[in-house]
Amino acid sequence: AGQADYVPEGNNCCRLSPLKDGNADANWIIRTKVTIRLPPNQVNQPPTAATVPIIRLAVNQPWTYQFPVTDPDGHVISFGLAVTADSGLPNPAPILPSSGPGKFSLTTLGVATWTPPAVGLYAIQVRVTDVPLGAYTVVEVNLSVESSVELPPVVQIDGSTSWENIIDLPCQTVTFSL
Repeated sequence: AGQADYVPEGNNCCRLSPLKDGNADANWIIRTKVTIRLPPNQVNQPPTAATVPIIRLAVNQPWTYQFPVTDPDGHVISFGLAVTADSGLPNPAPILPSSGPGKFSLTTLGVATWTPPAVGLYAIQVRVTDVPLGAYTVVEVNLSVESSVELPPVVQIDGSTSWENIIDLPCQTVTFSL
């Protein structure tokens, strides 16, 4: 009644062979959903992401990451792990450890936390949905867990309670003062 959903998809075989958690050589899928509404309403665009394709982490070191996603229509967005139908991944997040404080978690606000227990290459796929109309995008990030990593400097922005790597601040000017 006045609107229709359009779900374009691309897929093919063969993810990276070194991926852990049963995801090696799995098929990949790229999918998004756009809501098309009749005039005078506009097309409801899906959220957009500005992630880097591979993030380097150190084994046994806690990691926190805010997915840099916005909605071009200004809608509230919600985050959740992608399902296999959206991503092609049998496991859209690291499966170890399976419990405790180091277990992978993702908040509905897009904050991921994890303490990687082993060296390797891991895949994460997150479905980001705009809340009012359901347009969505699936975002993939690969985590390269290494025995040690030289991490970039971290800063707190505008009194924030979280620390951000300087390289994870897309389109923001960074200045320092003493």
